[in-house]
Amino acid sequence: SGLAHLDAMLATEADLRRTSCQARARGELGAPAYQARRACLDRRLLELRARAEAAEDAADDQLPTLLRLVPVAECAEQRARPVRDRAGQLGLYRDLLASNLLASNALQDRPALAREYLRMEESAVALDDLEMASRMAGLLAWQLARMRKLDDARAAYLRARERARDIGSRTAEVRALVWRAKVELMYVDLATATVLAQEARAAMGGGEVGLLAESELLELEVDLAHQGGRQRDAATAAARLFALYQAHGREATTEALSARMSQLRACVELGKVDPSGAATCSALADDVLAQVDQVGLAETSSERRRSLSLAAGAHRQAGHGARAEELWQETLGLLRASKPEPGVSPGTHTFLLAGELVVNGRLREGAAMMQEALDYGTKHPADLGMVAKRGEHLLALGETLRLLGEWR
Repeated sequence: SGLAHLDAMLATEADLRRTSCQARARGELGAPAYQARRACLDRRLLELRARAEAAEDAADDQLPTLLRLVPVAECAEQRARPVRDRAGQLGLYRDLLASNLLASNALQDRPALAREYLRMEESAVALDDLEMASRMAGLLAWQLARMRKLDDARAAYLRARERARDIGSRTAEVRALVWRAKVELMYVDLATATVLAQEARAAMGGGEVGLLAESELLELEVDLAHQGGRQRDAATAAARLFALYQAHGREATTEALSARMSQLRACVELGKVDPSGAATCSALADDVLAQVDQVGLAETSSERRRSLSLAAGAHRQAGHGARAEELWQETLGLLRASKPEPGVSPGTHTFLLAGELVVNGRLREGAAMMQEALDYGTKHPADLGMVAKRGEHLLALGETLRLLGEWR
């Protein structure tokens, strides 16, 4: 539970504070290192206080948000600067929680959110909190990237990484590299994104970076492997990601389900060239469907639809025709009733649906829908997402048409 995790974090904080005092008294820890640890621990307590206040207001389980915090154990390594203004520092953490609520709004005002992140970055710098400044620069950069301000986003990511390195925050550096890699992947620069992912893995080393940073890195590695056609690597990374969520008691979450679906997707893709794992894939498909019910997804959710689609493909490869058709008919019903989710354009939505048709062997229908999505992009040049993905979409359509020519 959130309370148990909070108790564990407080116990770790108290233990590290006590052992630091003892090491300082024995002369084993110099004054600068001792002051840095105290500053880092003070900030961890202030952030936990802000989270505890939010929990009282929201009256909900805070475990998901607590798991996203910088690990207390990292304070043994950080070169944090002293807390100059406790009230200002606490206010900054409260502002971060408020901005999280704004960011969770599907109809978020990205320019307004970017301005808020910039304000908080500047406030963190004024408070001499480079860890928080690194976090805010990373969040700002992501918003800028989604606003298609790529040069500004890259500059913000550079600030995020430099500040993380200045104070020796392994967690902040890994996250900065992962965020930057995701932006490069958004712009279909697979080579640069791969290099950045490798740098993030190297920066992580053997140390603890917390659930959030580690899961973000594994998600990135899954995406890179999928897009690079390395489906075995994708399946391995997805399995590691699911195991990570299990280790933190988070297997019944949409994030863990997404990891399992990535594993199933890789399995289905591998089955196209090597049918020997078909039985394993169909069993995994049934596990995914059971997890969908456990998570409690809405009947009309895109995750439920995609899981049904992948499961149909897995059972088809295993020769379970009746089961595959049953799953596909359910998928088809959801496809016909589906509408673009908030923030997703009709063109992007149509192309995603086309992909689900193709993966289930409906090549002709899928190709027609891909062409429909491309036509939408041509008619709507203001849809920057479709513009940025046009090359990738054309390649997908070409591959589908090639398969149609072979299978006629």
